[in-house]
Amino acid sequence: MPSNPQSYNFTPLLSAIGESGDKDNLSLNPCLPFITGKAMGWPVTALLFEVNETPVAWFAALHNGKEWFSLPHYNNGAFWFDETRFNTLTGNDQQAHTDKRAFFEQFILNGAWFTSGPAEDQFIIINLDRDNLSSSLPLHKANERITQRSFSVLAENKLSHKVDSSLKLKSTGQDQFSVFTAGVRRKINKAVKNGISLQTGGIELLSDFYPVYRRKIHELGSFGLPESFFSLLLKEYTHGTIKVLIARHHGKVIGCALLMTSGRYAENPWFATLEKHNHLYVSYLLHWEMIKTAIEAGCHTYSFGYSTRNSGVHHYKQQWGTNDKTIFLNSTLPVSDKLSKKQYLRSIIRHLPQRLMQQLDTFIAQHYY
Repeated sequence: MPSNPQSYNFTPLLSAIGESGDKDNLSLNPCLPFITGKAMGWPVTALLFEVNETPVAWFAALHNGKEWFSLPHYNNGAFWFDETRFNTLTGNDQQAHTDKRAFFEQFILNGAWFTSGPAEDQFIIINLDRDNLSSSLPLHKANERITQRSFSVLAENKLSHKVDSSLKLKSTGQDQFSVFTAGVRRKINKAVKNGISLQTGGIELLSDFYPVYRRKIHELGSFGLPESFFSLLLKEYTHGTIKVLIARHHGKVIGCALLMTSGRYAENPWFATLEKHNHLYVSYLLHWEMIKTAIEAGCHTYSFGYSTRNSGVHHYKQQWGTNDKTIFLNSTLPVSDKLSKKQYLRSIIRHLPQRLMQQLDTFIAQHYY
């Protein structure tokens, strides 16, 4: 049954996600596929599966003109499945138990939803008949690539070189600070003594955030997301909070970050500090401020976002006492890490004018995510 995502009450779905064991995932926020699609000009197909009007699964993917992806530019896909609730409501707990991969293959890949790219957004509610599950779906196997990141293996074709690094939070900032290593505590205190000041706000700080973010991206020899993407995200993000953090030294912006929450989960998806100011330990103060903000918001988990396993960024995050989860890039067709084979481009990009490279941001963001 098609529905309108703008007017739909997602509270039952969010409550179900919160009650399940698969809730530590910013990408499960149902507003994100539609915001991302709007920002990139991609149509979205979102599926809400219910049994007896009770949510049991949610999946959303975006179509870029040649393939489906769930969810571009985030560290995880928009796929939630309450295994226990589904099997209990359908009676499968006493018969053939359905796990997350089996549900993905049977109910998502074999549905009619992904046979071709839609002309506009689709939000479809599927009411599963517990007495005859196979008749609940129009069966047409997807004939285009469907790819998604997940903490679970969902396909034979997969990559597993990325990890999400997260921190289980204490109930107070003081308790949290005390469990950091002496090295992390020293660097946070040093950043304060160095005179770094922090400001937290919303879209009014985008003009401070974006130039530093984009300059850092150029330092890394890469392409960034367009400013319009962040503007739309800051304006339309719901079912959680979103904050911009700005770090200044003698009035100059030298670092920035975005902190997003969904339920009791907090994540830092985008972060940047200018290399020549790293000796001031600005990154430590920014993360510490976001961790404190997450604790004050009642969050139980803070994610530093994803990185390549054993990279310098990954080792930096491990200093904080993080736990790592492997992120699997699952695909219905053979998949490869396209960017790893093009590392030579980084040095070329760094030596070209940033303004020129920035004109390609939207095009690159629509093809590499």
